[in-house]
Amino acid sequence: MNNIVEEMKELYLKEKKPWIVSFSAGKDSSLCLEYTFQMLISLPKEERVHPVYVLMVNTLAETPMMSLFMEKSMRKIQEAASRLGLPIIAEIAVPDMEDRFFFNTLGRGLLVITPKKRGRWCSHRMKQKPVQEKIRNIILSSSREDEVEFSFSKDGQLSLLEQDKSKVIQILGTRLDESAARAASIRSHEIRDTKFSRHSYFANDILCYMPIKYMTNDEVFLTMPEQFSWGIDSVELEVQYGKGFFLECGLQDTGEEKKACGMGSRQGCWTCPAMGNNPDKMLEGLIMEGHTELAQLYEWKRQLIEMRNDVRYREFERRQWRKQHQKRLAAAKHQRKQIHLFGDYFDKGLDVSDYFEIKKQTTYEQFDRAEDFEYLPGGLSVEGRRLMLEKLLYIQQETGFALISEEEVKSIVDYWNEEGYSISRDDVFPSNHPLDGSLVLKKDGTVNQLETTTSTPFFEILIDFENGRDEMVEYIESRKKATGQSYYYFTTHFDMGKVEQEVWNQAIFIVCHPGVYTEKEARKLIEGWLYPKVEPKEDHSFIGYVKRTLRRAKLVIKNGEIPYQEMVSLNKALDWIKEDDSQLSEEITKLLAAL
Repeated sequence: MNNIVEEMKELYLKEKKPWIVSFSAGKDSSLCLEYTFQMLISLPKEERVHPVYVLMVNTLAETPMMSLFMEKSMRKIQEAASRLGLPIIAEIAVPDMEDRFFFNTLGRGLLVITPKKRGRWCSHRMKQKPVQEKIRNIILSSSREDEVEFSFSKDGQLSLLEQDKSKVIQILGTRLDESAARAASIRSHEIRDTKFSRHSYFANDILCYMPIKYMTNDEVFLTMPEQFSWGIDSVELEVQYGKGFFLECGLQDTGEEKKACGMGSRQGCWTCPAMGNNPDKMLEGLIMEGHTELAQLYEWKRQLIEMRNDVRYREFERRQWRKQHQKRLAAAKHQRKQIHLFGDYFDKGLDVSDYFEIKKQTTYEQFDRAEDFEYLPGGLSVEGRRLMLEKLLYIQQETGFALISEEEVKSIVDYWNEEGYSISRDDVFPSNHPLDGSLVLKKDGTVNQLETTTSTPFFEILIDFENGRDEMVEYIESRKKATGQSYYYFTTHFDMGKVEQEVWNQAIFIVCHPGVYTEKEARKLIEGWLYPKVEPKEDHSFIGYVKRTLRRAKLVIKNGEIPYQEMVSLNKALDWIKEDDSQLSEEITKLLAAL
């Protein structure tokens, strides 16, 4: 420990630059911060001139216990630094609203990652971006570009470097002994045979220093104090690794293969879906330790993962494709405005029959045919997003955990409004929505029997549309926005051939809905959703009055008697008809004949 502290002291005094200590409150970063505290304490007050930023990131998706521990640790670090007169600034980085987990999944409908997917949007947005923004501000505040050469330390760990123009020194608690993957990552950025490396993102501005790079796991445990300089006991790290961490993960025999210890997984985001359908060792370990209320969080995550592949909660198409067909619709509308007037065709010597024949053929040939039968769904539907948000609010209410802020809930609802849905904050309330399993499809649109878990009957309802493909999709989208409900569908077309020159599009809707047990019920559900009954407006015109009067008269005559008031209205209507029969319609004529 003394050698590393002396090494850090030499670096701090010669490199007149701010330091950043990357802190996760794990054993390695805690040990690095302890060395930093000891180094600063050993210096005379007048030499503690360069600020040391302790940066921790809170993804806002940490377990409730971890969130409390992070806040406690950073508070104690700042309090200890103030008490000891150390130039330490403890800061927690959090993601901006547009980068938060719930805003992206429940607001935008972004799909959660799977174990097979390499790119993790959540890691970049929720961890890397917030820290990078903090670091960028520190770099901007440090304008120094001193060219300082490193000398050799006593044990040769600090090798002579070329003149360095970095603005900030970052302390990393990474070790070669952690794992093969970690060792490979260190090797890819290290400055050979030193404890230094180039920053993967701020290569020209930050020089990374790894004081415990060569330490083994055993040496970390042997060196770790019972209590850190900021007042946190080392045993409190069990909140990250699980109870019994120091017993199970302490000294191991030399050469012994490293075993999973504690919970078998260090704590991360409780929302992380990277385990897929496999057990979540972190949450299961915490539940076994007595945090039984986390079972509700585990259920929520399982439901979100299951919903990811459920066709009932997926958008028809991806966001960029929808933007493309909206552009095509706008272009087609503009083109229609440029079509020649009807009379132009007759200027070319065409008669009416020729015109209509050409028009029919052109319409047939240029009809926007739908051919999207491959299953390529978009993100999570707003129906699914709302369901999961309300369930999250229910769990928050039941457990008392601070899982999502009111600010984020409002931002999610605002995003839905921007998409065109009429949903207010008052419409979203805590509710423990159950899921009846999932309906999973293959790429060809057939049911994936191995992954489907719902027992609810499944129907395919075919609906004909005269519209072109883009207009049909746009109409269905308008129904989704008007109702807040959605049904996944495939699109195709029916072509009667060049002789008949008749073609129309079709949508095949997937119906798997609790309470719907027959195809007739499924068709009624879809038709009612697509074409809601609109109550006819009262016709207050003369014709409207006559129609209403005759209908009532027909009804009361059929019952065998005519009330006096009805007779007065009927005579008045008949008098009006005698005075002006120019507006007699077929309906009125039939009513008169019936009377």
